Amino acid sequence: MGEKKFVFSNKVKAKKWLVSFENDLNSITQELIQYCPKLYHYNVSLSLNIGFPEQKRMRDSLDFMMDRYWKLYNTSQDISIGREINGMYAVISQQLLFYKQVLGRNSRNQNLLNQAKIDFKHIKYLRNDIDSLFDVDKTLKCLKEVQIKPTENLSEIYLRIA
Repeated sequence: MGEKKFVFSNKVKAKKWLVSFENDLNSITQELIQYCPKLYHYNVSLSLNIGFPEQKRMRDSLDFMMDRYWKLYNTSQDISIGREINGMYAVISQQLLFYKQVLGRNSRNQNLLNQAKIDFKHIKYLRNDIDSLFDVDKTLKCLKEVQIKPTENLSEIYLRIA
């Protein structure tokens, strides 16, 4: 995804923007992670309709995603937040699509099929929220466009979003 640097006119505006960014990021991340129990439920409910290797691979993928989610909030290392959120979204949407297709082949689980369709639609809407959150070019001026005076200390006035 790359790295972008942005300049703020003062520290108050920078802190205000950063707080709103963190709040939006936390709400989107919480909304994303709430799909994991649903995916585990689909995995268990459809155990007779999908093969064991496929079922195990999907559970392992969810377990890995949950580990990454934990590390996102509980590590001191630098983590590319955008890449992690996009990875979580990709796993969730891929699995929801798979379960929707499996349920579409079986007429006995119409309630689960309807729920999977609704979940898939909601996750597509969540994609728009993720894109708008990380499209900070609209709200901030990029460092390339702003001339920095030699007297300014660059390390204090830029924000890195990867």
